[in-house]
Amino acid sequence: MKLYELTEEFDRIFTDTFNEDVDEDVYFLNEERKKRLDDAALAVDQKIEAIAAVIKNKKAEKDAVAEEIRRLQAKKKRCDNAIKSLREYVVSCLPPERKWKNHLHSVSARVQDSYDIIDARLIPEEYCEIVKEPCMSAIREGLFEYGDEIPGVRRYKKSVVTIR
Repeated sequence: MKLYELTEEFDRIFTDTFNEDVDEDVYFLNEERKKRLDDAALAVDQKIEAIAAVIKNKKAEKDAVAEEIRRLQAKKKRCDNAIKSLREYVVSCLPPERKWKNHLHSVSARVQDSYDIIDARLIPEEYCEIVKEPCMSAIREGLFEYGDEIPGVRRYKKSVVTIR
């Protein structure tokens, strides 16, 4: 079997594993998929090389998706800005009664009270919500630099794989 065929076979196995139609928490190699990998009867070097190629491909795919998300978010923001600008303009075009209607559309405008937060530090506590969130940097420092035991936090070892 040629290397590109090995990579394609591994890619098929992992594509089945990381199918986009399942929950994002279901990304794992179950026993059946591990058996499919083992049944490929590949040398360890070939397996690692093929898996590394698949990982690089998935990283490139992830990066492409992230870039597409960024592009679409920028496009969404441009649409939001256009809608806001057009709404402001249509209000300036409305007759004095601030209502307009035809057989397709109905446009009306009204004034309502609104607000902006200028400086949140100046707002009295009774108008604020206090959100308790774990401070990851403080937890990391307490666990790994000072060896503290922190209630509600479990310390464990994990493998980190680097592929270049």
